[in-house]
Amino acid sequence: MGRYLDESIEDWLRRYELTEMIDEKAINIYRDVRYGEREVKPDYKKRYFDQINQLKSVLKDRYITESKKDTQ
Repeated sequence: MGRYLDESIEDWLRRYELTEMIDEKAINIYRDVRYGEREVKPDYKKRYFDQINQLKSVLKDRYITESKKDTQ
């Protein structure tokens, strides 16, 4: 469920219909670390990982629901 090589974070979120639950600051933290090679304060790091865990949970639930539909 990863991003395509040429897909931005925003495009990926739209594709999986996750934009409504996104914390824009978490995206900015990701960009700063991933592309800006910056260090992140521990509280921002926690915020980022909390957001990632929420996204993973939603995607997992959707995947399980879709898999169940496909097997019926």
